Amino acid sequence: MTSGCEFTKKVIAKDKLNQGAIAYNGGKTKVAESYFKEAVDMVPNNAVAWLYYGATQYKTFQGLGADERKQVAPQVLDTFKKALDFSNNDCKIRDSALGYISSIYSDLDDTDNNIIWMLKRADGECADKTTKAITYYSVGVKKWQCSNNQTNRYSDKKSQDPFHYRDMAYSPEALKDRDKAMQCANEGMQYIEKSLAEDPQSPDSKFYKALLYRELQYMTKEEPKRKEFGALAQKINDEAVALNKKKEAEKKAAEAAAAAASPQ
Repeated sequence: MTSGCEFTKKVIAKDKLNQGAIAYNGGKTKVAESYFKEAVDMVPNNAVAWLYYGATQYKTFQGLGADERKQVAPQVLDTFKKALDFSNNDCKIRDSALGYISSIYSDLDDTDNNIIWMLKRADGECADKTTKAITYYSVGVKKWQCSNNQTNRYSDKKSQDPFHYRDMAYSPEALKDRDKAMQCANEGMQYIEKSLAEDPQSPDSKFYKALLYRELQYMTKEEPKRKEFGALAQKINDEAVALNKKKEAEKKAAEAAAAAASPQ
């Protein structure tokens, strides 16, 4: 049974949250942060208070330079992790906290942890099909970038063929780069496939699926296999273009119908 003292603390903490929200919406971030800090001190298991407190910390974090961000990041991350700990699987709180955490790692250029926390959001029971599709697509793009960063380094600038073979087997260092690129390309393909499973009509996911086939083509020396990858890349790219045109046409038709239906 809740004691009178605990009840009073909850009432005061709720008032602090309200005052903090007003200050935050008024652009007074530091004032809001102070109110939210008082709220979490009064009721340490209040997930909303931790989430709001983290939001003010994150706003300050975004205005810092790279070195300062690294110094304060652990504190901001810990705040959002406390919101997760006390969320009791409240989907709104959980989704927001996970989104903030993945964004912090992105701001720190920590791709590995950024992806880990993005996937916690997508793989959780709160994620809907749209969240899953967008998240898996975003991870797939990052994996493509990881592969492309390597294959670009071995591009022959004199070649007339933009899809020519990248020789990444002439030294132990080059082989290491090739292994990294191949792993990223294969993982990227897996995530793009997962995205398309949630949203088969996504032209963006299809575009990157085509680009990932190009990555495999770059790293393949055998001509028959290179042609196979090239043909698949072109086919999927054409499908993406067709989907884009279809979506554009549907959008224009919907806008025209809305304009026709509106009173003149």
